[in-house]
Amino acid sequence: TFLLSVFPLRRGTLFLLTGLGSGLSPICMALAVNLIPATAAGIFMGSSQAMFMALSAVLLQEVVPDAVRGRVMSLYLMSAGGIMAVANLGFGTAADAFGAPKLFLVPGGIFFAIVLGSMIVGPHLRRVYRSGHVALAPG
Repeated sequence: TFLLSVFPLRRGTLFLLTGLGSGLSPICMALAVNLIPATAAGIFMGSSQAMFMALSAVLLQEVVPDAVRGRVMSLYLMSAGGIMAVANLGFGTAADAFGAPKLFLVPGGIFFAIVLGSMIVGPHLRRVYRSGHVALAPG
């Protein structure tokens, strides 16, 4: 909240920036050659990805009906955590084969491109980035 009081960003803008940071930060980690840049990249990666995940959870909770919110959030957290756990097993094996920098660089670049692409071609996400709110579907 301190940062938001100093830099008053709207939720949608913050969601976009943390999404871009979530892709850019592993690239910074891949390019780090010693401890200080690697530490800075690690802090950047942890903070941007934590904020992105928190904001995506807030946006999801905003559109889910109260009656099923707990169930939806538990599925959301289980799928995110489960995918990360299984992917980490594969990433560890791939790091042995290809090296850790490539494992930061390639997925980071792909995620950055996806977020950037969503800003360009995704009308619904552009609306979220502008307003900070998810439009409810008519029904």
